[in-house]
Amino acid sequence: MKNRLICLLLCLVMVLTVVLTSCGEKTNGELRNELTEKASASAMTLTMWVVSEEPVSEATAKEVNDALNAITKPKFKTELIVKFFTEAEYRTALENAIVAFESTVPGEAVTQATTAASGDAAVTDETRVNDLGLIEIVYPGALENQVDLIYIDGEGMFNDFVESGWLAPLDEELSGNSKKIKEYVANTLISAVKQDGVTYAIPNNNVIGEYTYMLMDKTLMNKYAQQGYVQKGLIDNFCNPYVFSFLDQVAQNDPDYLPVDGTYEDCLNLMAHYWSIDPDNYSMLQEFSAFGYYYTDLTELSRGSVILGYESLFANEKFASNFLGLNKCRLNNYFGNAAELDKPAAVRFIKGDATTLRQYEDDYYAVIVEYPTASVEDIYSNMFGVYSHSKSVARSMEILTYLNTNADFRNTLQYGKEGVHYTLTTDADNNVTVEYDRYNRYIMDVYKTGNAFLAYPEPDMSADIWESGKVQNRYSLIEPLLDFDFAEFAATLGVQPTVTIDSKGYNLSVTSGYSKDVLSQNATLGAWLSACDAAGRGTYVFKTWGADESNTNLTTIYYVYNTELGSRAKLSVTETPIFTEVEGANGETVSRQIGVDLGFDYTDEAGAAPNGYGLSMVQVYSKKAYVHNVAYTNDGEENTAVAVTEQDALLVFDFLNTKDYTIEIYNGLSEAGVRDNQILTQWIKEKCPTIDRTVTTYALSYVEELEDKNAYTFVFYRNGLNYITATDLQVTGNDGECVINMLYTPSSGKKLDDSEPHYVMSYVRVLADKDVTVSAKAFTVGKNMTAVEIVNTEATEDPDFTILGNLDTELVKVMAALNEGINAMIAECDTYEELESLVKDLGILLDGSVIHEIDDFTDSRVIQFIRSCAGAGKDPQVYLNAIHEDLALIAAYTVMQTQYTPEGAEVLYENKEPFVYYASPYAVYYQWMETYGFLPAET
Repeated sequence: MKNRLICLLLCLVMVLTVVLTSCGEKTNGELRNELTEKASASAMTLTMWVVSEEPVSEATAKEVNDALNAITKPKFKTELIVKFFTEAEYRTALENAIVAFESTVPGEAVTQATTAASGDAAVTDETRVNDLGLIEIVYPGALENQVDLIYIDGEGMFNDFVESGWLAPLDEELSGNSKKIKEYVANTLISAVKQDGVTYAIPNNNVIGEYTYMLMDKTLMNKYAQQGYVQKGLIDNFCNPYVFSFLDQVAQNDPDYLPVDGTYEDCLNLMAHYWSIDPDNYSMLQEFSAFGYYYTDLTELSRGSVILGYESLFANEKFASNFLGLNKCRLNNYFGNAAELDKPAAVRFIKGDATTLRQYEDDYYAVIVEYPTASVEDIYSNMFGVYSHSKSVARSMEILTYLNTNADFRNTLQYGKEGVHYTLTTDADNNVTVEYDRYNRYIMDVYKTGNAFLAYPEPDMSADIWESGKVQNRYSLIEPLLDFDFAEFAATLGVQPTVTIDSKGYNLSVTSGYSKDVLSQNATLGAWLSACDAAGRGTYVFKTWGADESNTNLTTIYYVYNTELGSRAKLSVTETPIFTEVEGANGETVSRQIGVDLGFDYTDEAGAAPNGYGLSMVQVYSKKAYVHNVAYTNDGEENTAVAVTEQDALLVFDFLNTKDYTIEIYNGLSEAGVRDNQILTQWIKEKCPTIDRTVTTYALSYVEELEDKNAYTFVFYRNGLNYITATDLQVTGNDGECVINMLYTPSSGKKLDDSEPHYVMSYVRVLADKDVTVSAKAFTVGKNMTAVEIVNTEATEDPDFTILGNLDTELVKVMAALNEGINAMIAECDTYEELESLVKDLGILLDGSVIHEIDDFTDSRVIQFIRSCAGAGKDPQVYLNAIHEDLALIAAYTVMQTQYTPEGAEVLYENKEPFVYYASPYAVYYQWMETYGFLPAET
């Protein structure tokens, strides 16, 4: 003890000598203060939130924390407080802490405080002199509700936390002090978890996915001299001419063997990725499709390495050949269940890891037909991130780096303290086995506590599980469509997404500009509006509500009628969250949002026509227990004289989808955008002369009588404009009459020059009951609404039109219709000869590069399919030409653009409008790849 004390004192003297030499003469007090500041400048206390398999007692938690801090304090000058929760209580406790922390400290103050801390600025920490006279750090206690390192369980939690702004970006640290993580965690996992190119979490390294092996019986392969094809790499999948030949020989000569232990559908899926999209909701279907990407090199089938093409598969000769071979196996009944039939199989499929083949290698030749691919579960199930308002993002990442790179630290979190919570035994082969202490239980999931490859194998694991896992991970791929939601991404290109409750707990939508005439078509609303008018000027609200089928969510609709306005006005709505104090998981008080205060304000639009009233609809979708209060203002001034009528039943009135009519509206169209529509192009050229600079409004109208409704089409074209002009549609009318008012509002901004279009064009289609008449009017909107004359032309044919420039729903419908017809034709084939004839004709039908005559087809099913699609009285060849054009567009991965000027038209300015063609289904996928940086590098 004396020797140790002398050594420590000598160390202190050496430190003091260095300080005295470098700083000159200082008093003892000055020296002590300086040493204190140096020792404590980077001292810090961080929290780490984790999930345990069983509840962890306070005593055990202290033992584990002490063992971890024996590592973190000398290494990082960091005290780590690990907070243990079971899976059932974890997320609620964590979110309560975050909400409570952010509600206690204003967001701006939180950001400023944590920004300073994340830079490891000097902090004032307590120190003390121990019995040996040395300065010792007293680590500061954790803040109330402090959150630093976060365990993340699943894609849903990850996305929610990113959207809430609760996870810090980690790329800067990964490129600096934490770059060592990239040496220990599979690149497949790190690259797959990026969101919008940003890394917000580090997946716990684990064994990724599993292989699918095709096993071929060695005895039979040698018997039929097929083994050489395996050894030369000529057999690379089930759909292979050598495999088909082998199966034919087995079927003919070895009746005691089942040719294939497996299903036709499983083998079909090994051939290609099939694009099958539900045209009603754009969801991806797991079904066979004539459109897809034919697999050529399985090792490149990874996001960021390959683009899944959108080719017509039957036009691909190799796919067509293998498809026929596969179906020949199906028609010959080669597929079955070997166990049920009590037969050995010539070909079978197994799934497993890199060690699985050991038990089969004596009896089978093996070919990999699917490589291990990182799934959503592999990537998102177990991760660690850093809270965006951590006391120090940099220090938290130092701890996280150690968790992924240091076995001692990582195993301490997993197993606790050796000799207390577990013991280790080593067998003759030097394989280590963990044995838990039965009396001092500390049980964690090895996949939830960091880099699994650094952990001691669990008692039920093979000794080399991590070594074989490293090999497997080197060959692992990323699912090319991981995180691709066709419907969600298509929404960014113009398709409306499905309404869902967001993270705030409610969804709010506001629409304004309704007319009394339109809403009065509903008897209940009509009576209410009449009563409001009779009561005099004021603000009136009709509140209706009703629960959905789950009886847990509530839709509330406010109809707001304000008659105290001097001109047209729109309703603006403000949202202020309502919080309440609740008890957190550990008994602490936290804040939770339970509702929202809504502010409704009508503000007159300067220079707008004196409509005299505003009529709007506000819809709130929320949980039943959610509170939403409403305050009313006019031009920002409080309006307390509001008459509210309430109805405990939901009243939904949508002027675009009433019992009487539906309306499609497309504004801002270009001449180039309708160039393929001969009717519209000819009408523009002949009836809407662009040489005339007199402002004139033209309309093309058409009425089509359907079985129980009438379809009205109006195309409005207003030319000769000198200023940019906005278009809007107002729907008015009474029962039995619908009037479409096209409103034109010129801007007072920059004058149009000769290089810009001097027109605006809109397309309106109305579907109405036969007892409803539909007509159109036009108005110029300024200080007043001025009616303008319409030069109308009645079309003799329907100027049918599909909106261009957004996701083309028609192309998705074409794909779905073709797939439905093709699947039906395939199902009708009872013999191989019939199928062979059909596949040949499908190759012609689906070849979008050339247009074939109807007589080129020999299969009667295809001819009948084309004629039935064309419809009665329509030329099948015209339909076929259109199909081929659609096929070319479906497979186009870029948005096509061309220049267009009406042929023979004399114009005063050059038409420089680009024609933006369809954003095809493939273009949606391609733009997703491009947006998230998954396109492979160009060679």
